[in-house]
Amino acid sequence: MQKRVLLIGAGITSGVIANKLSEFDINCTVVDKRDHIGGNCHTINTHGITVHEYGVHIFHTDSDLVFVYIAGLTDINHVKYRVLSKVNDHLYSFPINLLTINQLFGITDPIKANEIINKQVTREKLFDLFYSGYTMKQWGLNINQIDHSIIDRIPIRNTYNDTYFIDDKYEFVPDYNLLFDNLFSKSEIILNSDVKYKDLPNDYDVVVLTGSLDSFFGYPYGELPYRSLIFKHNIIKADYVQGAHVIHHPSMNVSYTRTIEHKLLLNEKSDYTIFTEEYPTNDPDNPYYPINNNNSKRLWIKYAILAKNSKIEIIPAGRLGLFEYIDMDQAVLSGITTSWHILAKLGITKKDYSKHTT
Repeated sequence: MQKRVLLIGAGITSGVIANKLSEFDINCTVVDKRDHIGGNCHTINTHGITVHEYGVHIFHTDSDLVFVYIAGLTDINHVKYRVLSKVNDHLYSFPINLLTINQLFGITDPIKANEIINKQVTREKLFDLFYSGYTMKQWGLNINQIDHSIIDRIPIRNTYNDTYFIDDKYEFVPDYNLLFDNLFSKSEIILNSDVKYKDLPNDYDVVVLTGSLDSFFGYPYGELPYRSLIFKHNIIKADYVQGAHVIHHPSMNVSYTRTIEHKLLLNEKSDYTIFTEEYPTNDPDNPYYPINNNNSKRLWIKYAILAKNSKIEIIPAGRLGLFEYIDMDQAVLSGITTSWHILAKLGITKKDYSKHTT
């Protein structure tokens, strides 16, 4: 009898799992509560402009394996993603670098700028200007209340390099809709449907959950903390509005955290521009980012144990399922390793899949 796998959630981790399992003719059913596949990477085209409906998604990675895998499934557009930060009505180079020091303090000599940027009092001022307000709005927490790994994702730089993903070999925008069409090409897709544990059918060999565990199980231990986002898309008849891919807004006098001008990402030509404001919020029905701290990690472990001991073992995956702040390339690798785990559970050995790539 053909093995059956249920994937709850149609984002990138589920897509990779479905794609890898299809190489072994394993039947995958994919369920998503939205009306489209692709999760938060979904895009639409309006007035000739590719719009990232759920915030800009630049694919970046230092992994040759991940790049070759994604490039083999879709068209890609190489980009150099750049961000500005608007503080007190002034635009600054971001991430913080020597040009930012020049703009703030008028210091043009790189040796003196390096001396300034390395002073503790300077770093405290920089964190206050560029991170404190942004963190409060984005996470609803003071900067000292969040896992510092989130801040460390964007280090202060002792160079003039202002490219956002400085350490990654590959930086590009895939054709996301084509990517997900290919990832799920052999899967049964059920949209506008939200599966919960109490309604889980018994005729699947494996269940993978890329959504939040607390909601799936009906919150028996309480809610895991997440932050969500509201996107306000504005269609404007103009060449440009802000003239930059993305601008951060750490100031507390505006309620949004980022503004996006979509046409600039791919240098698309249109008489219109589409300008998006991102507003952080709490919405347990629409989680985006796990709020990681000691208490939330302990709570997630309780749910993970519940998943493992369920009538059908539930395998958590992806950013929400694993309760981890992971990038898209990490989600791809997670999908690949999870597919190996599923193959082992289904009795498919290394000998059986050694002939397959990745």
